[in-house]
Amino acid sequence: MSEEREETRRDGAMAASASASASASEECAPVDSLRDLELLVRAPPRWASATSSLSRRCPPRPTSALYSHGHACHLPLSPTPTPSTPTPSNPPRTLLCHDMKNGYHDDRFVDGSNDHSAYLFYHWAAIDIFIYFSHHFITIPPLCWINVAHKHGVQILGTIITEWDQGFKICEEFLETKEKMQTFVSQLVSVAKHFKLDGWFLNVENKVDKVQDLLEFLKCLTKEMHENVPGSIVLWYDSVTISGSLSWQNCLNNNNKDFFDACDGIFTNYCWNLTHLENSLAVAGERKNDVFFGADVWGRNFWGGGCFNTAEAVKEIHKNGFSIALFAPAWTHEGIEIGDIFKYARKMIRDSKFYVDEKHHNSFDMKCALKSYFILRENAFWSTLWPYLNTRGPTELPFHSFFCLGAGEKKRLNGKVVGDKTWFNLREQQYQISIPHCSINFILVDEDAKVETESKETKSIVADDTSDINNDDRVKRNINADIEQNCTCQVVQLETASPQNKVRNKPIVKKFNVKPDNEQHGCSSYYTEDSFYGGNCIKISPLKLKKQHQNDVQHRIVVRLFICEFECRHNFIVYYIIKHCDKSEQDLNLLISMKGKQMDKFFDIVLCGENFLNIKDNRDSSILYPINFDNDDFKNLKANLITYFPSYYYTSNNDAGWQIRYYNLKFPDSSIININCELINDKGEILLGGLGIINDIPPF
Repeated sequence: MSEEREETRRDGAMAASASASASASEECAPVDSLRDLELLVRAPPRWASATSSLSRRCPPRPTSALYSHGHACHLPLSPTPTPSTPTPSNPPRTLLCHDMKNGYHDDRFVDGSNDHSAYLFYHWAAIDIFIYFSHHFITIPPLCWINVAHKHGVQILGTIITEWDQGFKICEEFLETKEKMQTFVSQLVSVAKHFKLDGWFLNVENKVDKVQDLLEFLKCLTKEMHENVPGSIVLWYDSVTISGSLSWQNCLNNNNKDFFDACDGIFTNYCWNLTHLENSLAVAGERKNDVFFGADVWGRNFWGGGCFNTAEAVKEIHKNGFSIALFAPAWTHEGIEIGDIFKYARKMIRDSKFYVDEKHHNSFDMKCALKSYFILRENAFWSTLWPYLNTRGPTELPFHSFFCLGAGEKKRLNGKVVGDKTWFNLREQQYQISIPHCSINFILVDEDAKVETESKETKSIVADDTSDINNDDRVKRNINADIEQNCTCQVVQLETASPQNKVRNKPIVKKFNVKPDNEQHGCSSYYTEDSFYGGNCIKISPLKLKKQHQNDVQHRIVVRLFICEFECRHNFIVYYIIKHCDKSEQDLNLLISMKGKQMDKFFDIVLCGENFLNIKDNRDSSILYPINFDNDDFKNLKANLITYFPSYYYTSNNDAGWQIRYYNLKFPDSSIININCELINDKGEILLGGLGIINDIPPF
């Protein structure tokens, strides 16, 4: 990309965390020459046969529908909302370009590594396209990224990049004759088919003499990919202009429009301003959704400064209706410094494994603290972006998820430890919940202004674009009206862009840092100390607010799990797996929102636990109890599951303390469109270890 990206990045905590060796010798690798590409096509690696196909996903839900109750991740307890906002026919998309220290780290090992603190990604519901980027000639994404992206219905692209003098020579070579160009196209199509890639990202970072031949190559590659890989896309990077010079335009204009017209879209350079956005609208016409404006999370010469202020740029892109291209969001991991981890651990001293004694570092688990701090930063970062992104979820049945992130301190199967060593393998990541963060669990602090409330706390969540608050400044948004009225923590403006200090093409750059909120927490979170399968589960917690206001607000809330669209002709079998924490009196109900055969008919179902009758609220919902394991219905269900869906059968209780509940939903010609959960009281937490849905199982 542009020259700023060649700068040496800060040495973060990752530098001290060396990549561990895999259990097998096979590794994923890039291609560095045309000769190597020829050899790869002749003899693909064995791991190519293990790649999975792209799953379907439901249409995107508009942001306004998710934030209508103040938070995207949880809702007021009653009533359970049903979607009524129509889905846009052709909404803007979100592209994630993963560039982390030139790629191929722990993720390159086919069978994973033992570094459970390595970078991973789990906000799949927010993105549409994933690009694995490196500075090698041809970047083929590692197996784990291909499979986990496809599991979540996200397209994944390989990267073709030529740079500087060597890049000029490579371009001269494959553009030398039409035959060589066609051979190169055929090889790229072959690689895409072998590795189940959904397209290519082409980035030419050198001057080109035969620019018309390059344009013809782009047209040919796009045409051949469309014909051989249905639904595939080819994207062009804003680098070389139609004159053949290397000149980043930072927008769509007449200098790069010919390349835009020749393929499926353009990824602009990131040094744009508001004028670039406005000018691009006229050039793009009806294809503005195919213009992906670059957003560099590291903030190099970038609108708003990036990092935790990246949302300032995303907001402007969203406002103009363009698609978004997030570059290097692994900053949330790579940008961590050793000192940050120690500061974080001191604030988490209530957890003994994070105990910090600067004179005795042996008592401090650096990798555990690093992973925990990364998840905090990751959730904080994505929570600022989410109001401007669409959300999509699963639609293919049968469906199950144990919520595993693809790493852990131990590995469990059916709740029992089957591996007591740390591990990392994104191939084992399960389908992730639609909005896996809650903004009440952290604080974003303006490091420059040192803004504080009277209680010396600041809270921040990006305000919805529908808010009419202080000239679109970034402000705190609370969970719902009740909490906003009863909490004394004041609304703190993190962007103070008044008419006097806001310069049109020079936004104020703020530096934010994140820390956990030890006084307020709740909703859902990843729990790494136990699991039904893999390395973690989900912990559901009642809201804990400031002590002086604990009696003034509603602690029980509805926690979103999946935005989805599961269709069924006859009946659904739904199950979920829970475990009580510390013998608490807590229990969990699953809340299912359904759409009937008539498109405008919505209704809700409560799949209750053992203590549903303790709930004293009014709701207009059907109530179902779990199938009794001692009656004939369960015996027949068990026989059908073992025969048709053996991986979906579990005993009612197991030695590790997990409970499994099955429900029979007899609602013909209907669809499940939301899956949420609720706690029955505010007396403790509960672990959610898994959830599954089977459709059209034989009657019993």
